[in-house]
Amino acid sequence: MNRLTGLFICSAFVCLTSGAFSASAQMSPAKLPASLGCTLPASAATTITCLTFNSAYSTQVTVTTPPSSSTPYWTISSGFLPQGLFLDQTGTISGSPTSSGVFTFTVSAIYSDVGAIETSPTYTVAIQAKALSVLQLSLPPGYTGVPITPVQYTASGGFPFVDGFGNPYYQWSFAPGSVSDGLVIDPRLGTVSGTPGNPGTYTITIGAIDALGQGAVFRTQFAVSGSSVISITTSSALPAGSVGTQYNQTLTASGGVPPYTWMLVSGALPAGLTLTSGGVISGTPTSAGALSFAVNVTDTNGSGTSQSFSLTIGTSSNNFSGALRIGQVVDGGGWTTLFAIVNLDAVALNYTFNFWEDNGSAWPIPILNGSPGLVVGTLAPGSVAFAQTQGTAAATSQGWAEIASSGHVGVEAIFKYSPTSSLNSQGTFNAIASSSSIYMPYDNTAGYTTGVAIANTNATNTITVTMTIATDTGSATSQSVTLSPHAHTAFVMPTQYPGTAGTRGAIRFTASTPDITVSGFRYTPSLSFTSLIPLQ
Repeated sequence: MNRLTGLFICSAFVCLTSGAFSASAQMSPAKLPASLGCTLPASAATTITCLTFNSAYSTQVTVTTPPSSSTPYWTISSGFLPQGLFLDQTGTISGSPTSSGVFTFTVSAIYSDVGAIETSPTYTVAIQAKALSVLQLSLPPGYTGVPITPVQYTASGGFPFVDGFGNPYYQWSFAPGSVSDGLVIDPRLGTVSGTPGNPGTYTITIGAIDALGQGAVFRTQFAVSGSSVISITTSSALPAGSVGTQYNQTLTASGGVPPYTWMLVSGALPAGLTLTSGGVISGTPTSAGALSFAVNVTDTNGSGTSQSFSLTIGTSSNNFSGALRIGQVVDGGGWTTLFAIVNLDAVALNYTFNFWEDNGSAWPIPILNGSPGLVVGTLAPGSVAFAQTQGTAAATSQGWAEIASSGHVGVEAIFKYSPTSSLNSQGTFNAIASSSSIYMPYDNTAGYTTGVAIANTNATNTITVTMTIATDTGSATSQSVTLSPHAHTAFVMPTQYPGTAGTRGAIRFTASTPDITVSGFRYTPSLSFTSLIPLQ
Protein backbone atom coordinates (compact mmCIF):
# COMPACT_ATOMS: atom_id res chain seq x y z
CA MET A 1 0.00 0.00 0.00
CA ASN A 2 1.22 3.45 -0.92
CA ARG A 3 -0.40 6.59 0.44
CA LEU A 4 0.81 9.74 -1.44
CA THR A 5 0.58 12.97 0.57
CA GLY A 6 1.37 16.58 -0.17
CA LEU A 7 1.94 16.06 -3.91
CA PHE A 8 0.57 18.04 -6.86
CA ILE A 9 -1.08 15.41 -9.09
CA CYS A 10 -2.64 15.90 -12.56
CA SER A 11 -4.56 13.39 -14.63
CA ALA A 12 -6.44 13.74 -17.88
CA PHE A 13 -9.53 14.88 -16.04
CA VAL A 14 -8.47 16.21 -12.65
CA CYS A 15 -5.63 18.22 -11.17
CA LEU A 16 -5.31 18.25 -7.36
CA THR A 17 -3.05 18.35 -4.37
CA SER A 18 -3.36 15.21 -2.29
CA GLY A 19 -4.16 15.47 1.39
CA ALA A 20 -3.00 13.42 4.34
CA PHE A 21 -4.95 10.40 5.49
CA SER A 22 -4.54 7.49 7.83
CA ALA A 23 -2.45 4.51 6.85
CA SER A 24 -5.42 2.21 6.61
CA ALA A 25 -5.91 2.42 2.79
CA GLN A 26 -4.61 -0.61 0.81
CA MET A 27 -4.36 -1.70 -2.86
CA SER A 28 -4.58 -5.25 -4.09
CA PRO A 29 -3.34 -7.51 -5.48
CA ALA A 30 0.28 -7.19 -4.36
CA LYS A 31 1.25 -9.08 -7.56
CA LEU A 32 -0.88 -9.46 -10.68
CA PRO A 33 -2.05 -13.02 -11.44
CA ALA A 34 -0.43 -14.85 -14.37
CA SER A 35 -2.14 -16.07 -17.53
CA LEU A 36 -3.34 -19.64 -17.21
CA GLY A 37 -0.47 -22.02 -18.05
CA CYS A 38 2.11 -19.23 -18.51
CA THR A 39 5.40 -19.89 -16.71
CA LEU A 40 8.68 -18.04 -16.16
CA PRO A 41 12.14 -19.08 -15.02
CA ALA A 42 12.11 -19.79 -11.30
CA SER A 43 14.39 -16.83 -10.57
CA ALA A 44 11.83 -14.41 -12.01
CA ALA A 45 8.54 -16.07 -11.15
CA THR A 46 8.36 -14.77 -7.56
CA THR A 47 8.28 -11.08 -8.55
CA ILE A 48 7.21 -11.02 -12.21
CA THR A 49 3.84 -11.93 -13.70
CA CYS A 50 3.82 -14.12 -16.83
CA LEU A 51 1.28 -13.13 -19.50
CA THR A 52 0.58 -15.13 -22.66
CA PHE A 53 1.23 -13.25 -25.91
CA ASN A 54 -1.93 -12.37 -27.88
CA SER A 55 -4.15 -14.21 -25.40
CA ALA A 56 -7.11 -12.68 -23.52
CA TYR A 57 -6.27 -11.48 -20.02
CA SER A 58 -8.31 -9.73 -17.31
CA THR A 59 -7.72 -8.85 -13.67
CA GLN A 60 -8.98 -6.10 -11.37
CA VAL A 61 -7.01 -3.83 -9.09
CA THR A 62 -8.95 -2.67 -6.03
CA VAL A 63 -8.59 -0.28 -3.10
CA THR A 64 -9.30 -2.46 -0.08
CA THR A 65 -9.70 0.48 2.31
CA PRO A 66 -10.87 3.44 0.23
CA PRO A 67 -10.48 6.92 1.70
CA SER A 68 -13.89 7.91 0.33
CA SER A 69 -17.14 6.34 -0.78
CA SER A 70 -16.90 8.14 -4.13
CA THR A 71 -15.93 6.40 -7.36
CA PRO A 72 -12.20 7.01 -8.01
CA TYR A 73 -10.56 7.89 -11.32
CA TRP A 74 -8.16 5.10 -12.39
CA THR A 75 -4.91 5.79 -14.23
CA ILE A 76 -1.46 4.37 -14.92
CA SER A 77 0.72 6.60 -12.75
CA SER A 78 4.16 5.31 -13.77
CA GLY A 79 5.50 3.18 -16.62
CA PHE A 80 3.01 1.89 -19.18
CA LEU A 81 0.97 -1.14 -20.04
CA PRO A 82 2.02 -3.52 -22.84
CA GLN A 83 0.32 -2.86 -26.14
CA GLY A 84 -3.06 -4.57 -26.26
CA LEU A 85 -3.81 -4.15 -22.53
CA PHE A 86 -6.00 -1.35 -21.14
CA LEU A 87 -7.05 -0.04 -17.73
CA ASP A 88 -10.72 0.89 -17.45
CA GLN A 89 -12.54 2.99 -14.83
CA THR A 90 -13.37 0.00 -12.68
CA GLY A 91 -9.66 -0.69 -12.14
CA THR A 92 -9.76 -3.65 -14.50
CA ILE A 93 -6.71 -4.41 -16.67
CA SER A 94 -7.83 -6.38 -19.71
CA GLY A 95 -7.13 -7.16 -23.33
CA SER A 96 -4.70 -9.32 -25.30
CA PRO A 97 -1.02 -8.29 -25.06
CA THR A 98 0.54 -7.88 -28.52
CA SER A 99 4.06 -6.72 -27.60
CA SER A 100 6.87 -8.78 -26.10
CA GLY A 101 9.04 -7.64 -23.24
CA VAL A 102 9.18 -6.91 -19.54
CA PHE A 103 6.97 -4.00 -18.50
CA THR A 104 6.85 -2.23 -15.12
CA PHE A 105 4.02 0.10 -14.08
CA THR A 106 1.87 1.30 -11.18
CA VAL A 107 -1.86 1.92 -11.00
CA SER A 108 -3.40 4.83 -9.10
CA ALA A 109 -6.96 5.50 -7.93
CA ILE A 110 -7.67 9.23 -7.58
CA TYR A 111 -10.37 10.36 -5.11
CA SER A 112 -10.85 13.96 -6.08
CA ASP A 113 -13.52 14.65 -3.48
CA VAL A 114 -11.07 14.15 -0.63
CA GLY A 115 -7.87 14.96 -2.52
CA ALA A 116 -6.42 11.48 -2.11
CA ILE A 117 -4.48 9.20 -4.41
CA GLU A 118 -4.02 5.50 -3.71
CA THR A 119 -1.19 3.85 -5.68
CA SER A 120 -0.59 0.15 -6.20
CA PRO A 121 2.62 -1.75 -5.65
CA THR A 122 4.94 -1.76 -8.66
CA TYR A 123 3.69 -4.43 -11.05
CA THR A 124 6.04 -6.20 -13.47
CA VAL A 125 4.72 -8.35 -16.31
CA ALA A 126 6.68 -10.41 -18.84
CA ILE A 127 5.40 -11.42 -22.28
CA GLN A 128 7.09 -13.68 -24.83
CA ALA A 129 5.87 -14.14 -28.43
CA LYS A 130 8.47 -16.80 -29.30
CA ALA A 131 11.81 -18.16 -28.19
CA LEU A 132 14.76 -15.78 -28.27
CA SER A 133 16.92 -15.99 -31.41
CA VAL A 134 19.65 -13.96 -33.13
CA LEU A 135 19.33 -13.12 -36.83
CA GLN A 136 22.22 -14.85 -38.63
CA LEU A 137 24.48 -12.40 -40.45
CA SER A 138 28.00 -13.28 -41.58
CA LEU A 139 30.82 -10.84 -40.96
CA PRO A 140 32.49 -9.58 -44.16
CA PRO A 141 36.17 -10.40 -44.75
CA GLY A 142 38.55 -8.08 -42.95
CA TYR A 143 41.98 -6.66 -43.71
CA THR A 144 44.66 -5.81 -41.19
CA GLY A 145 44.63 -2.14 -40.32
CA VAL A 146 41.43 -1.42 -42.27
CA PRO A 147 38.13 -0.75 -40.38
CA ILE A 148 35.40 -3.19 -41.30
CA THR A 149 32.00 -2.13 -42.56
CA PRO A 150 29.85 -2.20 -39.38
CA VAL A 151 27.36 -5.06 -39.11
CA GLN A 152 24.27 -4.62 -36.94
CA TYR A 153 22.85 -7.79 -35.43
CA THR A 154 19.22 -8.07 -34.38
CA ALA A 155 17.32 -10.47 -32.16
CA SER A 156 13.67 -11.37 -31.72
CA GLY A 157 11.54 -13.26 -29.25
CA GLY A 158 12.24 -13.89 -25.59
CA PHE A 159 11.46 -11.18 -23.02
CA PRO A 160 13.19 -8.07 -24.37
CA PHE A 161 14.02 -5.03 -22.29
CA VAL A 162 11.68 -2.11 -22.95
CA ASP A 163 12.93 1.49 -22.94
CA GLY A 164 11.02 4.56 -21.80
CA PHE A 165 9.39 4.91 -25.20
CA GLY A 166 8.14 1.33 -25.34
CA ASN A 167 10.85 0.11 -27.73
CA PRO A 168 12.25 -3.39 -27.13
CA TYR A 169 15.97 -4.04 -26.96
CA TYR A 170 18.48 -6.66 -25.85
CA GLN A 171 21.91 -6.64 -24.24
CA TRP A 172 24.69 -7.72 -26.60
CA SER A 173 28.16 -9.16 -26.05
CA PHE A 174 30.73 -11.51 -27.52
CA ALA A 175 30.25 -14.87 -25.85
CA PRO A 176 33.14 -16.29 -23.80
CA GLY A 177 35.76 -17.93 -26.00
CA SER A 178 35.32 -15.51 -28.91
CA VAL A 179 38.52 -14.07 -30.41
CA SER A 180 37.45 -10.74 -31.83
CA ASP A 181 40.83 -9.46 -33.17
CA GLY A 182 40.09 -5.77 -32.69
CA LEU A 183 36.31 -5.93 -33.12
CA VAL A 184 33.83 -4.65 -30.53
CA ILE A 185 30.06 -4.96 -30.17
CA ASP A 186 27.76 -2.20 -28.98
CA PRO A 187 26.03 -3.62 -25.88
CA ARG A 188 22.74 -1.86 -26.64
CA LEU A 189 22.57 -1.77 -30.46
CA GLY A 190 24.32 -5.05 -31.33
CA THR A 191 26.56 -3.33 -33.91
CA VAL A 192 29.93 -5.02 -34.56
CA SER A 193 32.71 -2.68 -35.69
CA GLY A 194 36.42 -2.15 -35.32
CA THR A 195 39.77 -2.62 -37.02
CA PRO A 196 41.32 -6.11 -37.23
CA GLY A 197 44.97 -6.28 -36.30
CA ASN A 198 46.17 -9.76 -37.23
CA PRO A 199 45.65 -12.06 -40.21
CA GLY A 200 43.81 -15.31 -39.68
CA THR A 201 40.35 -16.85 -39.36
CA TYR A 202 38.56 -16.23 -36.07
CA THR A 203 35.43 -17.74 -34.52
CA ILE A 204 33.20 -15.09 -32.97
CA THR A 205 30.00 -15.84 -31.08
CA ILE A 206 27.43 -13.05 -31.00
CA GLY A 207 25.24 -13.21 -27.88
CA ALA A 208 21.95 -11.50 -27.00
CA ILE A 209 20.38 -11.53 -23.51
CA ASP A 210 16.80 -10.57 -22.68
CA ALA A 211 15.38 -8.92 -19.57
CA LEU A 212 14.99 -12.24 -17.75
CA GLY A 213 18.57 -13.29 -18.41
CA GLN A 214 17.77 -15.74 -21.19
CA GLY A 215 20.32 -15.85 -23.98
CA ALA A 216 20.72 -16.77 -27.66
CA VAL A 217 23.88 -16.88 -29.77
CA PHE A 218 25.06 -16.95 -33.37
CA ARG A 219 28.53 -18.26 -34.19
CA THR A 220 30.31 -16.94 -37.30
CA GLN A 221 33.77 -16.95 -38.89
CA PHE A 222 35.78 -13.78 -39.37
CA ALA A 223 38.53 -14.03 -42.01
CA VAL A 224 41.29 -11.40 -41.95
CA SER A 225 43.75 -10.99 -44.83
CA GLY A 226 47.29 -10.06 -43.94
CA SER A 227 48.00 -7.35 -46.51
CA SER A 228 46.31 -4.01 -46.96
CA VAL A 229 48.53 -3.26 -50.00
CA ILE A 230 46.84 -3.95 -53.34
CA SER A 231 48.76 -5.76 -56.10
CA ILE A 232 47.92 -7.16 -59.56
CA THR A 233 48.44 -10.91 -59.75
CA THR A 234 47.81 -11.53 -63.49
CA SER A 235 50.93 -12.09 -65.58
CA SER A 236 51.92 -9.11 -67.74
CA ALA A 237 51.99 -11.35 -70.84
CA LEU A 238 48.36 -12.14 -71.55
CA PRO A 239 47.24 -15.26 -73.46
CA ALA A 240 47.27 -14.66 -77.23
CA GLY A 241 44.11 -14.36 -79.31
CA SER A 242 43.21 -14.55 -82.97
CA VAL A 243 41.17 -12.45 -85.37
CA GLY A 244 37.51 -13.49 -85.47
CA THR A 245 37.73 -15.70 -82.37
CA GLN A 246 36.08 -14.60 -79.17
CA TYR A 247 38.57 -13.57 -76.46
CA ASN A 248 37.97 -13.49 -72.71
CA GLN A 249 40.54 -12.88 -69.97
CA THR A 250 39.88 -11.82 -66.37
CA LEU A 251 42.49 -9.72 -64.59
CA THR A 252 43.05 -10.49 -60.90
CA ALA A 253 44.39 -8.62 -57.86
CA SER A 254 44.97 -9.22 -54.14
CA GLY A 255 45.19 -7.15 -51.00
CA GLY A 256 43.36 -3.95 -50.25
CA VAL A 257 39.61 -3.99 -49.75
CA PRO A 258 37.61 -5.57 -52.60
CA PRO A 259 35.68 -5.08 -54.77
CA TYR A 260 38.23 -3.73 -57.23
CA THR A 261 37.70 -1.27 -60.08
CA TRP A 262 39.77 -1.57 -63.27
CA MET A 263 40.47 0.96 -66.00
CA LEU A 264 42.77 1.42 -68.98
CA VAL A 265 45.29 4.21 -68.24
CA SER A 266 47.62 4.14 -71.26
CA GLY A 267 47.99 2.47 -74.63
CA ALA A 268 45.12 0.75 -76.42
CA LEU A 269 43.49 -2.65 -76.45
CA PRO A 270 43.39 -4.61 -79.70
CA ALA A 271 40.52 -3.53 -81.96
CA GLY A 272 37.34 -5.34 -81.00
CA LEU A 273 38.26 -5.82 -77.33
CA THR A 274 37.05 -3.88 -74.27
CA LEU A 275 37.96 -3.79 -70.58
CA THR A 276 35.12 -3.78 -68.03
CA SER A 277 35.35 -2.13 -64.61
CA GLY A 278 35.28 -5.67 -63.21
CA GLY A 279 38.62 -6.44 -64.92
CA VAL A 280 37.38 -8.56 -67.84
CA ILE A 281 39.02 -8.11 -71.26
CA SER A 282 36.62 -9.53 -73.83
CA GLY A 283 35.30 -9.25 -77.37
CA THR A 284 36.25 -10.49 -80.81
CA PRO A 285 39.51 -9.13 -82.25
CA THR A 286 39.14 -7.63 -85.71
CA SER A 287 42.80 -7.05 -86.60
CA ALA A 288 46.10 -8.80 -85.94
CA GLY A 289 49.09 -7.32 -84.10
CA ALA A 290 51.03 -7.09 -80.83
CA LEU A 291 49.95 -4.30 -78.48
CA SER A 292 51.04 -3.03 -75.07
CA PHE A 293 48.85 -1.12 -72.63
CA ALA A 294 48.66 -0.28 -68.91
CA VAL A 295 45.78 -0.96 -66.53
CA ASN A 296 45.07 0.54 -63.10
CA VAL A 297 43.14 -1.16 -60.30
CA THR A 298 41.74 0.53 -57.19
CA ASP A 299 40.04 -0.92 -54.13
CA THR A 300 37.08 0.35 -52.11
CA ASN A 301 39.28 2.72 -50.12
CA GLY A 302 40.79 4.26 -53.26
CA SER A 303 44.19 2.58 -52.91
CA GLY A 304 45.51 1.41 -56.25
CA THR A 305 48.33 0.24 -58.45
CA SER A 306 49.07 -0.10 -62.19
CA GLN A 307 50.70 -2.70 -64.41
CA SER A 308 51.63 -2.94 -68.09
CA PHE A 309 50.37 -5.82 -70.23
CA SER A 310 51.17 -7.18 -73.68
CA LEU A 311 48.67 -8.99 -75.89
CA THR A 312 49.27 -10.55 -79.31
CA ILE A 313 46.40 -11.13 -81.75
CA GLY A 314 47.16 -13.56 -84.57
CA THR A 315 45.45 -13.92 -87.92
CA SER A 316 42.22 -15.86 -88.15
CA SER A 317 42.54 -19.63 -88.00
CA ASN A 318 39.25 -20.08 -89.90
CA ASN A 319 39.14 -20.23 -93.71
CA PHE A 320 35.83 -19.25 -95.33
CA SER A 321 36.71 -20.88 -98.63
CA GLY A 322 35.35 -24.15 -97.22
CA ALA A 323 32.63 -22.62 -95.07
CA LEU A 324 29.11 -23.95 -94.55
CA ARG A 325 26.31 -21.77 -95.90
CA ILE A 326 22.71 -21.00 -94.95
CA GLY A 327 20.88 -19.52 -97.94
CA GLN A 328 18.25 -17.57 -95.96
CA VAL A 329 18.45 -15.69 -92.65
CA VAL A 330 15.48 -13.53 -91.59
CA ASP A 331 14.95 -11.11 -88.69
CA GLY A 332 12.19 -8.67 -87.69
CA GLY A 333 8.56 -8.34 -88.71
CA GLY A 334 7.67 -11.39 -86.64
CA TRP A 335 10.71 -13.43 -87.77
CA THR A 336 13.65 -14.77 -85.77
CA THR A 337 16.43 -17.17 -86.76
CA LEU A 338 18.03 -19.42 -84.14
CA PHE A 339 21.40 -21.08 -84.87
CA ALA A 340 22.45 -24.34 -83.20
CA ILE A 341 26.22 -24.92 -83.56
CA VAL A 342 27.57 -28.41 -82.74
CA ASN A 343 31.20 -29.58 -82.55
CA LEU A 344 31.27 -32.89 -84.47
CA ASP A 345 35.02 -33.33 -83.85
CA ALA A 346 36.88 -35.20 -81.13
CA VAL A 347 38.90 -32.05 -80.35
CA ALA A 348 37.97 -28.48 -79.50
CA LEU A 349 37.28 -26.06 -82.35
CA ASN A 350 36.41 -22.40 -82.88
CA TYR A 351 33.85 -20.99 -85.29
CA THR A 352 32.98 -17.67 -86.91
CA PHE A 353 29.82 -16.50 -88.69
CA ASN A 354 29.69 -13.95 -91.50
CA PHE A 355 26.34 -12.38 -92.40
CA TRP A 356 25.62 -10.76 -95.80
CA GLU A 357 22.77 -8.54 -96.97
CA ASP A 358 20.93 -8.74 -100.32
CA ASN A 359 23.42 -6.31 -101.93
CA GLY A 360 26.45 -8.29 -100.73
CA SER A 361 27.42 -5.90 -97.92
CA ALA A 362 28.36 -7.18 -94.48
CA TRP A 363 25.13 -7.42 -92.47
CA PRO A 364 25.15 -6.16 -88.83
CA ILE A 365 22.18 -8.35 -88.01
CA PRO A 366 21.04 -7.79 -84.40
CA ILE A 367 22.00 -10.74 -82.19
CA LEU A 368 20.15 -11.45 -78.96
CA ASN A 369 22.44 -10.71 -75.97
CA GLY A 370 25.32 -10.08 -78.36
CA SER A 371 26.94 -7.63 -80.74
CA PRO A 372 25.37 -6.95 -84.16
CA GLY A 373 26.62 -9.32 -86.85
CA LEU A 374 28.95 -11.10 -84.41
CA VAL A 375 28.62 -14.83 -83.70
CA VAL A 376 31.91 -16.47 -82.73
CA GLY A 377 33.00 -18.98 -80.14
CA THR A 378 34.93 -22.05 -79.08
CA LEU A 379 33.38 -25.48 -78.55
CA ALA A 380 34.66 -28.50 -76.65
CA PRO A 381 34.27 -31.89 -78.36
CA GLY A 382 30.58 -32.81 -78.71
CA SER A 383 29.35 -29.57 -77.18
CA VAL A 384 26.74 -27.18 -78.59
CA ALA A 385 26.15 -23.43 -78.59
CA PHE A 386 23.16 -21.32 -79.61
CA ALA A 387 22.81 -17.84 -81.07
CA GLN A 388 19.61 -16.09 -82.07
CA THR A 389 18.65 -12.98 -83.97
CA GLN A 390 16.92 -10.35 -81.87
CA GLY A 391 13.62 -10.29 -83.73
CA THR A 392 12.42 -6.98 -82.25
CA ALA A 393 12.47 -4.81 -85.38
CA ALA A 394 9.11 -3.96 -86.95
CA ALA A 395 10.47 -4.33 -90.50
CA THR A 396 11.72 -7.61 -91.96
CA SER A 397 15.34 -7.83 -93.10
CA GLN A 398 16.95 -10.80 -94.83
CA GLY A 399 20.24 -12.11 -96.13
CA TRP A 400 22.39 -15.20 -95.76
CA ALA A 401 25.15 -16.58 -93.52
CA GLU A 402 28.35 -18.55 -93.81
CA ILE A 403 30.16 -20.38 -91.01
CA ALA A 404 33.88 -21.13 -90.96
CA SER A 405 35.50 -23.29 -88.29
CA SER A 406 38.81 -24.80 -87.34
CA GLY A 407 37.28 -28.29 -87.37
CA HIS A 408 34.18 -30.30 -88.23
CA VAL A 409 31.15 -28.26 -87.18
CA GLY A 410 27.44 -28.76 -87.83
CA VAL A 411 25.00 -25.86 -87.92
CA GLU A 412 21.21 -25.87 -88.03
CA ALA A 413 19.09 -22.75 -88.58
CA ILE A 414 15.65 -22.74 -86.97
CA PHE A 415 13.26 -20.17 -88.41
CA LYS A 416 10.28 -18.93 -86.42
CA TYR A 417 7.48 -16.74 -87.75
CA SER A 418 4.98 -15.45 -85.17
CA PRO A 419 3.62 -12.05 -86.25
CA THR A 420 0.45 -12.61 -84.19
CA SER A 421 -0.53 -14.68 -81.18
CA SER A 422 -2.56 -16.98 -83.44
CA LEU A 423 0.24 -17.73 -85.94
CA ASN A 424 3.40 -19.50 -84.87
CA SER A 425 5.24 -21.43 -87.59
CA GLN A 426 8.75 -22.91 -87.58
CA GLY A 427 11.12 -24.60 -90.02
CA THR A 428 14.75 -25.70 -90.14
CA PHE A 429 17.74 -25.78 -92.50
CA ASN A 430 21.08 -27.48 -92.13
CA ALA A 431 24.06 -25.42 -93.20
CA ILE A 432 25.59 -26.97 -96.32
CA ALA A 433 28.62 -26.47 -98.52
CA SER A 434 28.08 -24.31 -101.60
CA SER A 435 27.96 -26.07 -104.95
CA SER A 436 27.64 -25.57 -108.69
CA SER A 437 24.52 -27.78 -108.81
CA ILE A 438 21.72 -27.99 -106.25
CA TYR A 439 18.21 -29.47 -106.48
CA MET A 440 15.16 -28.43 -104.45
CA PRO A 441 11.50 -29.56 -104.67
CA TYR A 442 8.72 -26.99 -104.99
CA ASP A 443 4.90 -27.01 -104.68
CA ASN A 444 2.53 -24.27 -105.87
CA THR A 445 -0.63 -26.42 -105.94
CA ALA A 446 -3.75 -26.60 -103.74
CA GLY A 447 -3.17 -23.11 -102.35
CA TYR A 448 0.46 -23.71 -101.45
CA THR A 449 3.23 -21.41 -102.63
CA THR A 450 7.00 -21.81 -102.63
CA GLY A 451 9.53 -19.20 -101.55
CA VAL A 452 13.08 -19.43 -102.86
CA ALA A 453 16.32 -17.80 -101.60
CA ILE A 454 19.63 -17.87 -103.57
CA ALA A 455 23.04 -16.48 -102.57
CA ASN A 456 26.37 -16.02 -104.36
CA THR A 457 29.00 -17.27 -101.91
CA ASN A 458 31.90 -15.95 -104.00
CA ALA A 459 33.57 -12.90 -102.42
CA THR A 460 34.95 -11.45 -105.68
CA ASN A 461 33.09 -12.72 -108.74
CA THR A 462 29.59 -12.16 -110.11
CA ILE A 463 27.78 -15.38 -111.03
CA THR A 464 24.72 -16.26 -113.11
CA VAL A 465 22.48 -18.92 -111.60
CA THR A 466 20.33 -20.93 -114.03
CA MET A 467 17.12 -22.42 -112.66
CA THR A 468 15.71 -25.39 -114.58
CA ILE A 469 12.12 -25.82 -113.35
CA ALA A 470 10.73 -29.29 -114.09
CA THR A 471 7.13 -30.14 -113.23
CA ASP A 472 5.82 -33.53 -112.19
CA THR A 473 3.89 -33.66 -115.49
CA GLY A 474 7.10 -33.64 -117.52
CA SER A 475 7.26 -30.01 -118.71
CA ALA A 476 10.34 -27.84 -118.05
CA THR A 477 11.25 -24.16 -118.26
CA SER A 478 14.44 -22.26 -117.61
CA GLN A 479 15.03 -18.98 -115.74
CA SER A 480 18.21 -17.21 -114.63
CA VAL A 481 19.34 -14.65 -112.07
CA THR A 482 22.64 -12.76 -111.86
CA LEU A 483 24.17 -12.07 -108.44
CA SER A 484 27.12 -9.83 -107.58
CA PRO A 485 29.73 -11.00 -105.00
CA HIS A 486 28.06 -12.14 -101.76
CA ALA A 487 24.66 -10.91 -103.04
CA HIS A 488 21.37 -12.59 -102.17
CA THR A 489 17.85 -12.68 -103.54
CA ALA A 490 14.58 -14.16 -102.30
CA PHE A 491 11.21 -14.40 -104.08
CA VAL A 492 7.83 -16.17 -104.18
CA MET A 493 7.81 -18.42 -107.26
CA PRO A 494 4.24 -17.75 -108.60
CA THR A 495 4.82 -14.01 -108.20
CA GLN A 496 8.27 -13.95 -109.79
CA TYR A 497 7.46 -16.58 -112.44
CA PRO A 498 3.65 -16.74 -112.98
CA GLY A 499 4.00 -19.80 -115.20
CA THR A 500 4.85 -21.89 -112.14
CA ALA A 501 1.49 -21.18 -110.48
CA GLY A 502 -0.54 -24.35 -109.95
CA THR A 503 2.44 -26.61 -110.62
CA ARG A 504 4.83 -28.66 -108.56
CA GLY A 505 8.10 -30.38 -109.26
CA ALA A 506 11.81 -29.72 -108.73
CA ILE A 507 14.24 -26.88 -109.45
CA ARG A 508 17.85 -27.47 -110.44
CA PHE A 509 20.14 -24.51 -109.65
CA THR A 510 23.40 -24.45 -111.63
CA ALA A 511 26.34 -22.07 -112.07
CA SER A 512 29.76 -22.22 -113.71
CA THR A 513 31.53 -22.21 -110.32
CA PRO A 514 30.64 -23.96 -107.00
CA ASP A 515 29.34 -20.77 -105.40
CA ILE A 516 25.57 -21.37 -105.05
CA THR A 517 23.63 -21.85 -101.83
CA VAL A 518 19.81 -21.99 -101.74
CA SER A 519 16.93 -22.33 -99.28
CA GLY A 520 13.18 -22.77 -99.71
CA PHE A 521 9.88 -22.53 -97.83
CA ARG A 522 6.50 -24.08 -98.66
CA TYR A 523 3.71 -21.78 -97.41
CA THR A 524 0.10 -22.67 -96.66
CA PRO A 525 -2.70 -20.15 -97.43
CA SER A 526 -2.60 -19.12 -93.72
CA LEU A 527 1.15 -18.32 -94.11
CA SER A 528 2.40 -21.13 -91.89
CA PHE A 529 5.30 -22.91 -93.57
CA THR A 530 7.67 -25.84 -93.70
CA SER A 531 11.24 -26.01 -94.97
CA LEU A 532 12.24 -27.30 -98.41
CA ILE A 533 15.64 -28.93 -98.01
CA PRO A 534 18.25 -28.43 -100.78
CA LEU A 535 19.54 -31.68 -102.26
CA GLN A 536 23.12 -32.17 -103.50
